[in-house]
Amino acid sequence: MKLDVERVRELCREKGLSLAAMLEEAGVSRNAYYNLSRKESLLPGSVAAIAERLGVEPVELVEGDRYLGAGRGPLFEEVDRCLTSFHTLFTVAEGDHVVVRQCGSAGALLGYYQALVALRRELAGLEEGNRDALRSVDPDRSPDSIDHYNRVCDLTAGAPVGFIRDAILQVLLTLPGFIEDPAEELAKSPMARALLTHAKTVHDSPLPRLMEKYRQLLKPASGELGRFRNFDVEKLRKDQWTAGDWTRPAFIEFVKHEFGRYSTLEYRDGELVVTQAKPVKPPDQFFGYEHTKSTLLKYFEAFASGQTMIPLIMDGPPGIGKTEMVLSYARKYRLQIVLAAPQHLNNSLGQVLELLRKSPRRTLLFFDDLDAEGIDWLQFRRCVSGTSRYPGNVAIALVTNEAFPENVYSRGQYVEIPKFSHEVCRAMIAGMLRSVGRESRAAIEQTGATYLLAFGQGDITEISPRSVVSFFDNLVSGRTKLMAAPGQLFSPDLFDDALARARRETGERQERASE
Repeated sequence: MKLDVERVRELCREKGLSLAAMLEEAGVSRNAYYNLSRKESLLPGSVAAIAERLGVEPVELVEGDRYLGAGRGPLFEEVDRCLTSFHTLFTVAEGDHVVVRQCGSAGALLGYYQALVALRRELAGLEEGNRDALRSVDPDRSPDSIDHYNRVCDLTAGAPVGFIRDAILQVLLTLPGFIEDPAEELAKSPMARALLTHAKTVHDSPLPRLMEKYRQLLKPASGELGRFRNFDVEKLRKDQWTAGDWTRPAFIEFVKHEFGRYSTLEYRDGELVVTQAKPVKPPDQFFGYEHTKSTLLKYFEAFASGQTMIPLIMDGPPGIGKTEMVLSYARKYRLQIVLAAPQHLNNSLGQVLELLRKSPRRTLLFFDDLDAEGIDWLQFRRCVSGTSRYPGNVAIALVTNEAFPENVYSRGQYVEIPKFSHEVCRAMIAGMLRSVGRESRAAIEQTGATYLLAFGQGDITEISPRSVVSFFDNLVSGRTKLMAAPGQLFSPDLFDDALARARRETGERQERASE
């Protein structure tokens, strides 16, 4: 029966007291408090000796509220509050059933919920004389709170606190103005304030801490203690935010910085798993392709505003930047991004859409590098036709380096990407020079000609938008110098000649390599 120092601190935070202020008001000296905190047991040694001789726990020799009775002890109340807030944040009613929303790993979040439900039920059943509420001796028993908790630990790689924190952040990011101006959003929106309150409740009573308190109620002789995973108090303390973190600018900056990580998931083995987001440029850093960018802007703006969208369809040769451009606009409008492998379009599209239907956020389901000839387009049309099967909170993006079948284009919003040409290259260079305040006809001509001269000398291995961007980055950084004369024209003929020469030289290198 050690003093629960963490619980004391937790209660102080809830009441807005510092530990020093609480001790002063309670009339307890700091020395007395810290002496108590270091003791292995608050009971006298003689009581422990008697209990050992009788073969019982010391707490069973103490009169008073040693059992939870009908389960209405402080731990039950804490679990009950946590479960209520969990329902508000992560569950939705579908008919007579409660369904856990999709935030990260569905299995882990469902297991977390099942552990809380089981723990509440078991605490309510802990009556005097029946402290062994778990039935581990029964091989046919249903999973209990310890089983569910251990499964959560397995699914989260031993980090259930970090996992639930990620899930909470995903819910907070559903608030339209939370990232831009959290203070204003909380001031004007009762829903935002309620959501933040429930988020703090779930966060401040993490499952590992609840299970540790539960462990302390069980008899060592019950055989249950060995089933609990190790509980690292120090790690838990580092993983958690403090009460003040939720409203400080540093917390908001942290959320902004980590937005990509909490918003990019990967569909894997029937679940959505948080994955490392690749950095992408903002939309204003894509130069040229104005019509393409305008189409993407209108599409994502409409979807983010709440409209239901048909699939986004984009094809074109590699190296243009199709993938990065789509992801950039999705990030601009703070959408959740789900990356799915091409094979999932054939065999798992329906399952993925059903998972995302439960998500609290608007989501882009992204299929990249598709083999247009290997897709079951009939199955695809069945999944996306009709509002009953296609969730309104999901937009699908299909991207390939090949051309799609003609009957697919009519099923979505086609984004046209013109072939790389002299005009496209000139527009890209003009946009790049404009971004650094150096746009002029002479600068465009000289820079364009230098690009082609550098390419002709083999400094750039392929002529494409990607090579233009690489060339311009080197030019701005000083790694490449302007080589063309100021009056040299960047003409279509010069462009075509350089392109033909580059293709010829590439073919010759490939032939030599194969010999």
